[in-house]
Amino acid sequence: MRLPAHLTATGRAMLAALPRGQVRALYPDAGTFADRTGRGPRTPRELRDELRRTRADGFASEDGEVTLALRSVAVAVLDHAGWPVAALAVTYPDDAGEDAAGLAALVG
Repeated sequence: MRLPAHLTATGRAMLAALPRGQVRALYPDAGTFADRTGRGPRTPRELRDELRRTRADGFASEDGEVTLALRSVAVAVLDHAGWPVAALAVTYPDDAGEDAAGLAALVG
């Protein structure tokens, strides 16, 4: 199943590793944003803020943006030139009480 990159932790991890201009080309306006659960970024500005947090934290996360009651954390896998080629993620129930940063450290 293909899911919108801006909603998934794996997609956000990869988007955060791309040049900002490329992200702008992929998401030029609010019309390019899909919605599944009423959560997640809906505008280029909201996505920029989310990707800024992802870069600062060193991992991406999502909380019910794809499926309600599930959370994910992910890290990008970069090639020899620093481009994202994949992402690794862990998805868990939101009531599991897991620490997102701790899980991201295990994944990365």
